[in-house]
Amino acid sequence: MRALKAMIALEARREQSTVTDLAQRYQVHVNQNYAWKK
Repeated sequence: MRALKAMIALEARREQSTVTDLAQRYQVHVNQNYAWKK
């Protein structure tokens, strides 16, 4: 889980995809992505 969290957070920080797209792709709630990004 830790590696997945890091991967999603890095993608969000690089702004390669929107947070919404990442949430759908990895089946994680959007708010969780925002928290990990911070």
